[in-house]
Amino acid sequence: MTRVIKLEQKDVDRAYPCITEGQSPWEDGLDASRQWLKENLGRTVEGLHLEDDQGKVIGHVFYGRAGQALVPYKIEDNVAILLCEWVQIGQQRKGYGRQLFEAFVDTLWEEGYKGVLVDASEFKEYLHYEHFAKRGFWVVDQEGPWRLMYFPVRQESVAVERLQPRLPPPSLGPVEVALFRNNFCPVMASTYAKVRRVAAEFGDKVTLKEYPADHDSLARYGRADGLFIAGKEKIVGPASEEEIRQAIAKELPKE
Repeated sequence: MTRVIKLEQKDVDRAYPCITEGQSPWEDGLDASRQWLKENLGRTVEGLHLEDDQGKVIGHVFYGRAGQALVPYKIEDNVAILLCEWVQIGQQRKGYGRQLFEAFVDTLWEEGYKGVLVDASEFKEYLHYEHFAKRGFWVVDQEGPWRLMYFPVRQESVAVERLQPRLPPPSLGPVEVALFRNNFCPVMASTYAKVRRVAAEFGDKVTLKEYPADHDSLARYGRADGLFIAGKEKIVGPASEEEIRQAIAKELPKE
């Protein structure tokens, strides 16, 4: 019989069942993400684990509280932000996703949250908006491929404002590649490692700047995660080394 538990420090070494089911191309980001989770659990992120009858973690929900989570929004107090939700592929279509979400909503009610926001996307593999619409979420803001959606728990609506990125303007010298060291997601931790390797290939044509993923960065730059090339957020989500290489090359001055 499956059960849902609140994530504690002792559970961190079992976290991210999204990466531990079979071979994953992003396994090289797992250690960095677990270390990040150890440092941030209870501060910027909370979580639930779904365990099977053998105690194996087969799913998770990660969320944060408005004012604490590192998200590019100004949100009224006591609203949750759903950061990631997953049930292992081999365990899907068994009702476990519904069980996990219902436990999540119950937890939010017990912890006094007004409701929950999710930055859903148009990408089928990443928090797809149709998945949340079926659960009763509705769109409160949309920009590009992202749809900010809300689900009420104690309050029917929420005040929220999207922050715009405020990175320094690109210089006339080398192309600047800027990334925020937010290793919450193993997929992005793996992608950032690729960015470092690829940026080094360009020598003095490219400079790599890394910013801490914290509230100071969020206040100063409007971001605490993401990858920017020449001041533009050109890559969203996971990317191969070749995709990163091409994105940087397009910003180089023509010779």
